[in-house]
Amino acid sequence: MLAQWLRERHKRREKEAIDKAESLVRQWEAWYERKQTAEKKGLTFDEPPPGQEGHQSNTKD
Repeated sequence: MLAQWLRERHKRREKEAIDKAESLVRQWEAWYERKQTAEKKGLTFDEPPPGQEGHQSNTKD
């Protein structure tokens, strides 16, 4: 019974970790796409990468 509970907890935590990692990958991909788009348009891109304090979009002309 305890072993089963531990296995289920491990599976749940593993899934949560995978979901979090996938979310971070999507955030980085979106940030990189915005950065590339701004640079192609000749705009200054000063948005901090995901995970840095004050993360917001500040694309300037």
